[in-house]
Amino acid sequence: ETSTTTPAILTDALKGGRDREKLRPCHIFEDNGKIFADPLLDKSFSPRKVMSLCNGIIILPADCGELSPQSIVQVIRL
Repeated sequence: ETSTTTPAILTDALKGGRDREKLRPCHIFEDNGKIFADPLLDKSFSPRKVMSLCNGIIILPADCGELSPQSIVQVIRL
């Protein structure tokens, strides 16, 4: 079964993988009718904190390079 993806606006710069797809936990939220994805990059977050805040996954295509804030990404809601 393939999960449905939704476009979302990235809140932070994010680096993709070289030659393979990368999945990144994120917090998906809506603001003013727009859907945002926060990649939870705060260094102070423990893995447990990231898991508790995470309600989605950002799919980074292979070789997408560095994505800047406001880039549109595909997310899977958990």
